[in-house]
Amino acid sequence: MNIGEKIKYLRESNHLNQSKIADYLGVKINTYSQYENNLRSPNYNTVKKISEYYKVTIDYLLDEKFDDSFAFIDFLLNRIKMTTLKIVKLLATPKEEVLKWSQEKYAKYSITIRAEYDSLKEQQDMVKSALSLLEIDDSILQDYPIF
Repeated sequence: MNIGEKIKYLRESNHLNQSKIADYLGVKINTYSQYENNLRSPNYNTVKKISEYYKVTIDYLLDEKFDDSFAFIDFLLNRIKMTTLKIVKLLATPKEEVLKWSQEKYAKYSITIRAEYDSLKEQQDMVKSALSLLEIDDSILQDYPIF
């Protein structure tokens, strides 16, 4: 693989768009697209930024002798490294921040769950009212766990 194919592979493997990488590199999207299509070669500083962004070596990017299987292994190793860094960052985060974050997430989901529960309760009440109006004993609902 040449450098254009490699940076395209890395970008797509990380589910990124060209615009995001172009912004990071400080180049126009047109220029970045030309890098991926081998219509233009990035300068050394750009190659260095790309290697730092994806956590790969400059040698990997520039050496066309690296084959696809090595690229995949390199990609997986970099994924492991990135995940490890995230875990280390999380472990280094003060307990209070983690708790605050989880409480905010819980509150968001709690509100949604509460709204769903209230809606379901409303529907249950409507069914019971309808049964009452039809003079049907609501004990038939006991077979349904939702009631």
